[in-house]
Amino acid sequence: MSQVRKESAGRSFDGEAALARDVYFSGHYLELSVLIALCEQIVAVAKLRPRNVLEIGKGNGVVSDYLKKSGIPVTTFDINPALEPDVVGNVLDLDKYFGTGDYEVILCGEVLEHMPFEDAKKAVEKIAAVCGRYCVITLPHCQRLRFVFRGEIGIFLGRLWTFSKSFGVLLAQKGKRPHPHHHWEINSCPETRLEALRSMFRKWFVIRDCNRLRYYPVHRMFLLEKAGLEAAAPGQSD
Repeated sequence: MSQVRKESAGRSFDGEAALARDVYFSGHYLELSVLIALCEQIVAVAKLRPRNVLEIGKGNGVVSDYLKKSGIPVTTFDINPALEPDVVGNVLDLDKYFGTGDYEVILCGEVLEHMPFEDAKKAVEKIAAVCGRYCVITLPHCQRLRFVFRGEIGIFLGRLWTFSKSFGVLLAQKGKRPHPHHHWEINSCPETRLEALRSMFRKWFVIRDCNRLRYYPVHRMFLLEKAGLEAAAPGQSD
């Protein structure tokens, strides 16, 4: 049995499929940091100027609704029919619904940690097959946010220039387990350490960016480009 499975039970695929729609519109999903994190997903995808997008894990639909209204064709895919995605299905069967390279950009936000790690690795392989160019993945760290200090300085030199910088202290907290609804998180065990995840992604992708979310730093965003394609990198890997 995988060490990851021992860390947290998490929900089963059937449990995710049966989750009430209201869950995505209350509680945790109404926290400002979570809503801003969704905005960061929107910005990351929009900057790529994609021909089309596949969003795996529709959730409350905030991201896909905005992108669609901005003129970007988006297909939503989710295991939960109550969320009314364009396509209902399991990510492990992604290739049964879509062809090789069908979508220029694939967004998979806060999804992979909801399945056993062995299944998450299979899911990434399926995503790589359907992906035409870029993939945006977000994942949580197994850490606790102690505090965040944010400041903004404005400088006027003929025009107003502003910049902002966030600072925070994150605690690894020895013995901390993943959230009860997660099977695993970044650094929840040796198998899911950040460098191990990087190595896994590099089997199919080039890592173009890998940073903590600005206002939700216990979560990390990976910008991946399908291996073998030539393009200027939109970001830097850290």
